[in-house]
Amino acid sequence: MVGGPLAGIVPPRLLDTPLGYEEMQAIGCAVGHGGVIAFADDTPLAAILAEVFRFGAGESCGKCTPCQRGTPQLAAMFEAAMAGGRIEPGRCADLLDALGAASLCGHGRGLAEFARAVQTHFPEEWKACFS
Repeated sequence: MVGGPLAGIVPPRLLDTPLGYEEMQAIGCAVGHGGVIAFADDTPLAAILAEVFRFGAGESCGKCTPCQRGTPQLAAMFEAAMAGGRIEPGRCADLLDALGAASLCGHGRGLAEFARAVQTHFPEEWKACFS
């Protein structure tokens, strides 16, 4: 994860991407604050998503419904997936769409972009959260 939880996640095959604004944007990520967080190979993707959405819920200012209500629901969904539960794909997609389109600031949009980057770069692991 580069740039913080709203800046995307870089798959191992793209780790040679230069840490520049245009270069990160080209792979669906951002430089953000420039920090880099590495995860162990056996870290479940659902755990990363749950933590990012928990963070997002805690950092939300609460002024818009997508962030205030959507991020805790998304965190709960991915927490349930870690425990063997099944996420309803349509509900998750609806919440992410609302975050991306109707958030009043970049916080909610960034959370949606993070999830979309995970979908793009880790499609098999993303699908596993729903089965």
